[in-house]
Amino acid sequence: MVIELVSKDVLHAQQPESRGERCFLSNNDCVIPKLYISYINFYLNTNVKDFFNIEKLKNSLEKTLNRYGVLCGTMHLNHDGRMYVDLNNKGVIFEEARCSESLYDLEKKEFDIECIPSELTSTIGWNEMYIQPGEDMDHLYGLRFRLTHFTNNSGVSLGISFHHSLCDLRGIVMFMNDWASMSRSNTWDQDFVCNDRSLLSLTCKGVINNPEYSSLPPRKPLNGISINTVILRINKNSFKKLFDSFMGQLDFFTLNDLIVSVLWKCVCSARKHVLAHDKLKLIIFVDGRKRVSPKIPLNYLGCVIFIARIPFVNVGLLCTSPLLSIAQSVRSAINGLNDSYIRRTMKWLDSRASLHNLVQDIDNHFGPDFFVSNWDKFRMYDSDFGWGRPRKIRLTNGQFDGSSYVLPAPSGDPTEVEIFLSLDSVSMSKLLSDPFFQEYFYTNNCQPETS
Repeated sequence: MVIELVSKDVLHAQQPESRGERCFLSNNDCVIPKLYISYINFYLNTNVKDFFNIEKLKNSLEKTLNRYGVLCGTMHLNHDGRMYVDLNNKGVIFEEARCSESLYDLEKKEFDIECIPSELTSTIGWNEMYIQPGEDMDHLYGLRFRLTHFTNNSGVSLGISFHHSLCDLRGIVMFMNDWASMSRSNTWDQDFVCNDRSLLSLTCKGVINNPEYSSLPPRKPLNGISINTVILRINKNSFKKLFDSFMGQLDFFTLNDLIVSVLWKCVCSARKHVLAHDKLKLIIFVDGRKRVSPKIPLNYLGCVIFIARIPFVNVGLLCTSPLLSIAQSVRSAINGLNDSYIRRTMKWLDSRASLHNLVQDIDNHFGPDFFVSNWDKFRMYDSDFGWGRPRKIRLTNGQFDGSSYVLPAPSGDPTEVEIFLSLDSVSMSKLLSDPFFQEYFYTNNCQPETS
């Protein structure tokens, strides 16, 4: 598959609601990894009129940027690690490209992750992303898009890349659905966008000692070890039996709790040969909007991601523990991410003289930790620009050893989610051949038996 770049433009808000001001990002925004999150929407051409008309698409994007000034401003990183954005309507990157293959060919391969090139998104090099405090960030744009036309007018892909310091995934999905609605019907999907970053200026009483963050550790050498990424689906029958067996034994639990519990146990068993320590922790990224009082609006634009953690679990004990015990630990960790915890976290960050090199304490890269980020509640498949909903959505980055992302299904059915799991190649081979794992998960190449 050959991708040829055709054009590159910088698009601006037509009538920005805020201009000439500064937006100071919250401390939580500043400790989020300073990188781009990218994903791709694929749209099949079903012979609709004027399919993905470029002028209509650009015009609706420029209108949408009016209410999202922080996404098209200039980012700055102070010497103390804190950030702000000049609301100067700097613009966003919009690129067009051509692909040498038909989108129908990719659909026949079920949008296999190995068949999707990173060139379907507009990205920059890793070395350009990492900025030291005080350094110029003018070369970074908050939003980057790449629209790629596949041969025979078979369809397009829309690659979305956003700088994580500016917002979380819920925020960018809100933007995408606003843009799609503006293109489709010249109306907004959201009544308003909440840009008040002071909502995360939370405080509490008492002395704080927060273990969620640590100083940036030195990078571990790759040593030639390759990373494999697979897309998993769940065996509905097996999880239904597990769900039914837990009824009455747990006060409250979700399907996500069970998926995380089974996956963590299987991954740890497969990774025992590379774990340098006998203890490890599980990290679950959680949206904190509904977990503080008063609640932060769902249409708040910013990073409200916190981590629920199960720290320092013995590897051997975890691999032999019953799933009920693991699920109880998972649910307890998520419940612990409450108003009090979030307030303590924000006060602790506010008390730091510098946020420079302060990161969430995760050692998953060829280390003992495993993290899960669940996106299945976000309306990613609602981005209909007037020519139909996305046929499929795929991730293109974030594929690090010991990472997993749960994406929604086009149908919205929580039992049809897709799980993007990345492990070193040896561990991945062990995992996929594990009979216990095969009871609960499968890939496209290994469909479960029906009963």
